[in-house]
Amino acid sequence: MIAIVDMERLQILEVDGRKLEGECNQCGVCCQQQVPFPGKDGACIYLVMETVDDKPKGRCEVYRERPAVCALWPMPEEELPEECGFSWAR
Repeated sequence: MIAIVDMERLQILEVDGRKLEGECNQCGVCCQQQVPFPGKDGACIYLVMETVDDKPKGRCEVYRERPAVCALWPMPEEELPEECGFSWAR
């Protein structure tokens, strides 16, 4: 596997020729699927869900210091849910 990572933002840009497109829309799915610190509800303990304009929005309380496993989500073999703002392109 060959990965291209934006080290300043700690984000995967490309893996084996598949490019990550889109941007975070604060759906909170990543904090519910990739959970290094699970809470009672199964979501990450650092995920804060809020309602903005009648839509759920998620944010990470430790975003600037988040673990690498969180920063490097998603991997290309993961199927991204519809609500996620990211997608994998070839």
